[in-house]
Amino acid sequence: MHLLLTIILPLLLLSAIVSLLHYCYDLTGSASLSRLWHDEKNHEIEPIKKRLAPWVPRWSRLTVGYQAMSIVLQSLTFIGLGIVLTHARHSDAMNLAKLMGIGIGVLVVYGLLVRFIPRAIANAYADRVSLATLPINSLFYWPIALATLPAFAIRNGLSKIFPEHHTESRPSTEDEILSMVEHSKDEDLEEGEREMIKSALEFGDTVSREIMTPRVDLVGLEASLPIAEAAKIIGDANYSRFPVYQERIDEISGLVHVKDVLAVLTNGGKHKALADIANDIPFVPEQMPIDDLLKLMQSEKTQCAVVVDEYGGTAGLVSIEDIIEELVGEIVDKFDEEHPPIRALSECAWLVDARTPIDEVNEETGMHLPEKEEYDSLGGLVLHALGRIPAMGESLDLNGTRITIRKGTSRQLKSLEVAFRDPAATAGG
Repeated sequence: MHLLLTIILPLLLLSAIVSLLHYCYDLTGSASLSRLWHDEKNHEIEPIKKRLAPWVPRWSRLTVGYQAMSIVLQSLTFIGLGIVLTHARHSDAMNLAKLMGIGIGVLVVYGLLVRFIPRAIANAYADRVSLATLPINSLFYWPIALATLPAFAIRNGLSKIFPEHHTESRPSTEDEILSMVEHSKDEDLEEGEREMIKSALEFGDTVSREIMTPRVDLVGLEASLPIAEAAKIIGDANYSRFPVYQERIDEISGLVHVKDVLAVLTNGGKHKALADIANDIPFVPEQMPIDDLLKLMQSEKTQCAVVVDEYGGTAGLVSIEDIIEELVGEIVDKFDEEHPPIRALSECAWLVDARTPIDEVNEETGMHLPEKEEYDSLGGLVLHALGRIPAMGESLDLNGTRITIRKGTSRQLKSLEVAFRDPAATAGG
C-alpha cells in the first residue's frame, strides 16, 4: 500500500494535469486562435494578442507534445500499478480478491482524474486554462519539441499514406458544423440562428434555377410598348421590376423599374417606348451557383438577372432579394400575397404548392421523397415519375408517400396533396 501511494498516486495526478493541458490546447487550437483577439466582448485584446503571438506557429507541436506526455505518463501509471500489485501479491501475501479490488479502485480514480474531470474542465474553460498556462511553456517547450520529434515524424508519414484531400470517406467540415448546430443547446443558438447557419453552409450548393421566378410566372413588357400603356400593366402587377422583351419573352433585351416609368410619365414622356428607358440585364445559366451570381450582380451593379436554359431560352428571372431570402428566409412586404407553400391538412397530410423544393417538403413533413438533379420541385418529381402531365385527382405512391393532384391545368401542376400511406408513419413515428 505504501508503494501505491508513493508511485501510483503521483503518476495519476501528473497524468491528470498533462491531460487537462492537452485537452485545453487541442480545443483552443481547433477553434482558431485568431478569434481570441477578434472577440469584441474581450477587453484585453492587445495583451492576449501579444501573449499568443510567439506561440501561434508552435501550437500544433505543443498540443502533440502534451498528448505524447499524457500517453507516456498513463503508460507508466499502468506499468507501476502492475509492479505494485505483483509486489503486494508476493511480499504481502494479499489474496486475489483484495488485489482486484485495489486494481478496480485505481482504474475508477484514473477514469475520473485523467479522463472525465480534465475533459469537463477543458470543455468549460479551455481558453482560460490555455492562456493562463502559456508562461510555463517557456520552460518546457524545447524538451517537449525534441521529445515529440518521433511523434511528428510518424504523423507526417501517416498523412502521406492517408492524405487529407481524400474526403469522401470522412465527414467534411460542413458536416461537423451542421452536427454542432443540430446538437447545440437551445440557449446557445436560437432556431432562427440555426436556420441561418444551415442556409449559409448550403448557400454555395444552391443554383440559380432553384431560386428563380419561373418563366410562366414572369410579367414582361414588350419593348415597343408606349410608357402610358406599360404603366397600366405595371399598376395591376405586384412587382417593381419588369423584363423588357422584343416580340417574345425569349428575347429579353433589358429591365425596367417602376420608378423609371414614373419619372418619364412625370416629365411628359408618356409616348416614349419602353426600349428607350430599359436598363441592361445580365444573362446567367440555370446551373450557376448563387454565390457566383451574387458576385456577378455586385460587379454589374444590377438587381436582377435573366436565367437561360441550355438552348438560350428564358427559364426565369432571379433577383438580389431571391438570393438574400436563401440566407434569411422569406421576406414578405405588404404587396406580397401570403400563401404558405406547405399547409397542414392533418397530422399526416399536407397541401403543397407544386413549385416547393423537395428538400423543404421532406424537412417540413418528415417524408423521404427522392431528390435528383433532374428536378427541383414537388411538381417536377411527379412529372419525372409519371413521364406525363397527370389529371386532376390522380395519385401516385413514392417511398411510402401518396401524392394526389389537387389543382392544375393541362400543362402545369399547381397544388398537390402529400400524405403518408400508413397513417401511423407520421413525422414523429
